[in-house]
Amino acid sequence: PGIEYNREVDKMVIWTVKLPQRKHCILAGALALLLLVGLLSFASGRARSSDALAQQEDTLVLCLDCLEGFGWEVAPTPVSTEDFTLESQLSQDYLALQQEAGFDLSDDLGAVVTRYTFEILNYPTGETGVLADLLVRDGVIVGGDVRTSGLEGFLHSLNRPAES
Repeated sequence: PGIEYNREVDKMVIWTVKLPQRKHCILAGALALLLLVGLLSFASGRARSSDALAQQEDTLVLCLDCLEGFGWEVAPTPVSTEDFTLESQLSQDYLALQQEAGFDLSDDLGAVVTRYTFEILNYPTGETGVLADLLVRDGVIVGGDVRTSGLEGFLHSLNRPAES
């Protein structure tokens, strides 16, 4: 038993291996096992990927429903998403701003949250470039705000200001 050089065909080298009958069974079993493990890993990875995608879609629907509940019309795709640790010491003004909209961040300080940022399409003044941020932790919206990023920008709760 051993490896023999067979021949060269169109510059491709073909090798053959002669194994005793018993080794054929062992080799075939090992290859079948490797194939099975590979297929199971692939299927498991696809299932996890599919679960993560479904969870992300559920979170986006949750965000869009929340913003609609506050009366905001937004573009359906977030402008950005960002994971960060919520500061353990937030200003009293920001905590009060959250409480205006019914959120209490006290249990979430120091936790990792995801900020989903959406473009608001129906700001009462007609202003453009207004953004809504939602803070999500473990699939639950824990806070949010409305803001602009210009030099004379503003920041307020998710509550819609009165039409002027």
